[in-house]
Amino acid sequence: MLRVGDVVLHQKTGQSGIVIGYGHQILDGVYLPTLIVQLTEKGQSQKRFVEDLSSEWMLLEREQYSRIA
Repeated sequence: MLRVGDVVLHQKTGQSGIVIGYGHQILDGVYLPTLIVQLTEKGQSQKRFVEDLSSEWMLLEREQYSRIA
């Protein structure tokens, strides 16, 4: 399970960021956990956030993150 403060990478979009919270979706009566991630984007002054299923994110090591951000 990913935790708040973890650096993550979205497996489909390639976006990266830091986990700042949790949420959920209920689809056809099934509870699906989500992550709320603050995206890290070079040159952006505004903070952007995205929420997606936790299964779509993977943990990044700190050295991988420093090459992306």
